[in-house]
Amino acid sequence: MFKRKLIFVLSFVLLLLVPTICTAQFYFGKNKVQYTNFDWQVMETEHFQIYFYIEEEEIAQIAADIAEDFYPTLAARFKHEIYRKIPLIIYSSPNYFTQTNVTWSMLPESVAGFTEFLKGRVVVPFHGSYHDFAHVIRHEMVHVFQIAKLQSVMSLSLQQRMASPPLWFIEGQAEYWSTVWDSEADAIIKDMVLSGNLYTLENIYQISGSFFMYKLGQSICQFINDTYGSEKLILIYENWWKERSFNKIIELTLGEPIKEISKKWQYFLQKKYFPEIAEAGLAKREARQLTKKGYALKGVPVQFKNGENTEDWIVFKANKMGYSGIYMMSPSG
Repeated sequence: MFKRKLIFVLSFVLLLLVPTICTAQFYFGKNKVQYTNFDWQVMETEHFQIYFYIEEEEIAQIAADIAEDFYPTLAARFKHEIYRKIPLIIYSSPNYFTQTNVTWSMLPESVAGFTEFLKGRVVVPFHGSYHDFAHVIRHEMVHVFQIAKLQSVMSLSLQQRMASPPLWFIEGQAEYWSTVWDSEADAIIKDMVLSGNLYTLENIYQISGSFFMYKLGQSICQFINDTYGSEKLILIYENWWKERSFNKIIELTLGEPIKEISKKWQYFLQKKYFPEIAEAGLAKREARQLTKKGYALKGVPVQFKNGENTEDWIVFKANKMGYSGIYMMSPSG
């Protein structure tokens, strides 16, 4: 049974997408209670302000090292620098984390970190795993750069209206650049492919916000990187001001409509997880249709010698003249 804790979500980058936050995020009849009075300290590094309380100073130092080590990587990938110090608020346990007043909403147990949009604050608790702790910090740092990059591009272009980025792209890219493709992610995608339940880019919204969406988004971003070029994931941001919808931005950047990109991504996964497809391929993806009218079937490739030359032909059964017959045509059409 899949019981993986979501360790990356509640990114307030979503405030880019909607003008108001739904009041349904409140739990009816409950208030957020702060049981603990924290004596906050501030640790400043080159790019960060680390907020912590004295009991967790060691964890705060680890967080500072992780964040500073990852900053140059993201600055290079996004081709962007953040000149203000990024606020990074650390809690030593999930229980303390749920008391945070950075957001007024109640934090469910599945949330283990978020990036707040208005002031660009990153809030991360320590869950006991240093590996996951580093992953969450890197993931949320990607969100910080995503917000800063979009703000910069739209400001330089003097555009006031901005296309809304879909959650699968925002979270998928954050996953792709913050962690490796591991056996857990592979098992999730493989199960979807083999069971015939793989979502397309057109209907992935149906699982928006779920852990499955994160891994599908990671897979899609990796596919874009490997198929269209590593520079495309950033060129998408550079082209953001040129179109009014995300689908159009993708088409402008990658040169193909998002529906075709979705088909190619699905076919790539089918070839990866179905050995027979990987070896032979699917006709609708690998072949070119030669006949357009009536029925034509049982095509057989043959070769004829014409003097010193050898010609390729296709022999097939069809009903071109109103009754079945045997025909032949060149593979070139």
